[in-house]
Amino acid sequence: VEEPLLPLARRIVNALDGEMVLIKDGDRSIYHAGACVACNYLVSLIHFGQRFYQALGISDDLALKAFWPLIMGTLANIERKSTAAALTGPIARGDLGTLKKHLSALDARLPELAHLYRELAKYTVKVAREKGTINLKQEELLNELLSEQQKIV
Repeated sequence: VEEPLLPLARRIVNALDGEMVLIKDGDRSIYHAGACVACNYLVSLIHFGQRFYQALGISDDLALKAFWPLIMGTLANIERKSTAAALTGPIARGDLGTLKKHLSALDARLPELAHLYRELAKYTVKVAREKGTINLKQEELLNELLSEQQKIV
């Protein structure tokens, strides 16, 4: 927004009960990339989850129906708490046993999906540390398990 238009922009944002954020010209690509990750990649992530169910012979529609309460509950938790505080699951618990089972099954049945699963899991380990539900030793053990060289078959 050009400087002379800022007061008008503020009035419009306030009228809509929004929050105004000013982004520098040089930062617009990072801002847009963040929005793409939060929105477009969420679609890709749900599609990724459907691929697991496809391997079991479950249709995309039925998979989405099965995921939907989990997705909506997660979004509600994120809105109420924060992203890190909303994290649940085996990584948030430091549950190596469950993660080993996931990796073994993926390496054996869906090897083409295993790399992306591992990469997302590594990022999730960082979120779990931020949440404070795993300690440094658990973080190291999880990352070691998730390394590509540690294929479990």
